[in-house]
Amino acid sequence: MYNKRHQIIIRILQAVMFLTITACSYFNKPESKDESTNNQKAIARYKDQYLYLSDISESLANAENKNDSLEIIQRMAQNWLRNKVLIDKALLNLGDEIKKFEKQIEDYRRDLIIYAYEQAYITQNLDTNVSTAEISEYYLNNKNNYQLRENIVVCDYAIFPLSTPKILEIKKNFFQAKSKKETAALEEAALKYARAYSRGDTNWYNFSEIMKIIPFASEALLSTSGPKQLTFEDEKFLYLLNIKQIRSKDSPAPLEYVSEYIRNTILNTRKLELLRQLEENLMKQALDQKNIEIYVKEKSKQKE
Repeated sequence: MYNKRHQIIIRILQAVMFLTITACSYFNKPESKDESTNNQKAIARYKDQYLYLSDISESLANAENKNDSLEIIQRMAQNWLRNKVLIDKALLNLGDEIKKFEKQIEDYRRDLIIYAYEQAYITQNLDTNVSTAEISEYYLNNKNNYQLRENIVVCDYAIFPLSTPKILEIKKNFFQAKSKKETAALEEAALKYARAYSRGDTNWYNFSEIMKIIPFASEALLSTSGPKQLTFEDEKFLYLLNIKQIRSKDSPAPLEYVSEYIRNTILNTRKLELLRQLEENLMKQALDQKNIEIYVKEKSKQKE
């Protein structure tokens, strides 16, 4: 909900950026200044309004040489003039409708200021520590809300060229390595020759992710319901897949698979509660200081 509001505000900003900047500057237009009475250098003029070099000083700071500076000045002068011409024409043709735009601009400005303040308040006051116990408790209370949309697995996988030295030994060690020596030999071979390699990972993967790595595994994966060791070959490569755990679509997702999502959910809930308390406290403070009043009585009180 909070992120959605952020996205809406950003879209609004993009849509009205031109109108916001140019219209606001027009409504608050400074007194006319002739270049000769100003100690700054003017680089463009529209009617009795001037664009000065100091107005674009921040943009010029990135210029690498004199030619770059001239290009930036010319480009910004053209943009400034184009905006002035367009906004003048728009104001002339819109007439009374401009009041509606002024209201919209003020609403956008208000929402952005409030949003910026809320973000700063959250940054300063939000407790971002979410314990494992909190995540586990939330998971147990909402387990049925986390149904898998596709099969997932915990697995090891590897892809070796068939020309790899000692390929049969590598295959054996991939599935059965127990000693440190065997594991070290496998890791060294993987570092030198493997096109893809993951062993000992405890993360859950979607079937679709594994199928992208080993396309031959699609049929075997779909027909597998438990731990399984799979080997595939084509003209060039040996594909190894060791399925250690599997969860089927529509079953509850394992805690490890959704723990980060749950953590973010808990944080978002805290954010909303923090903002609710902030608003409540500010309203109470304003009421105690007699800064606010509502002159329309509630219906129940009106009847009395």
